[in-house]
Amino acid sequence: MYLRWEAAKLLRWERVLAQRWTGPLWALTAGDAQAWQAMGGHSALIVPIQKRFQGTAPAHEAAKKSLLVPGKFSVIENERAARWTTDLSVEVTWAGHDFSEELRHIAAAKGVRILDRPDEGTMAQAFQEAAMVLVHAEHSLGLKLKLIQALHQARWIVAHEAALAGLDWTPEMGIVTYHSPESLAEAVEKALKSPWDTQQAEAVKAARRPWTQPSSIATLLD
Repeated sequence: MYLRWEAAKLLRWERVLAQRWTGPLWALTAGDAQAWQAMGGHSALIVPIQKRFQGTAPAHEAAKKSLLVPGKFSVIENERAARWTTDLSVEVTWAGHDFSEELRHIAAAKGVRILDRPDEGTMAQAFQEAAMVLVHAEHSLGLKLKLIQALHQARWIVAHEAALAGLDWTPEMGIVTYHSPESLAEAVEKALKSPWDTQQAEAVKAARRPWTQPSSIATLLD
């Protein structure tokens, strides 16, 4: 109840801000810009993501048939994503922080590996070692940082449709989508059956370049 009350207060504040703000406005996605305008704000300039991660998708196949699930697991949607992965036909790793005792018990019972509070280097290594990385979402506002990291470092990306809504992406970027536990299992099987070699890695890297190449907001604001 408290969280709902806080969310309602935040929404009221956002609406007031949208209607009063007259200065420059930048957004990362068209969906965010549309949501702002729906609250009474003026149009926004869509700017490229500025966050960059070191490394690229490996050129060789992963050593194991594995799925990495990154996130903050006190967030309900991330906890739900973890639960959806416990019976998949691959080795599963949950990587992040704030694991509940219940999730830890589930992981132990289901043979899921937990990578608890990894630093940036350890997380980057996990992204590059996995055969595929899960990008879960249950709303289409904002841009998932783990999606950006996956576009830089991962082989196959298994993404919820909500995580990609309104974004400029193609399957050639090595992305397969899902919307339910059943379609998640299908997406994982699809990725497993798709070969990953040097040729595939180079094609994916080229397709992802609009998201991974250096860019500057300054060039858009002149």
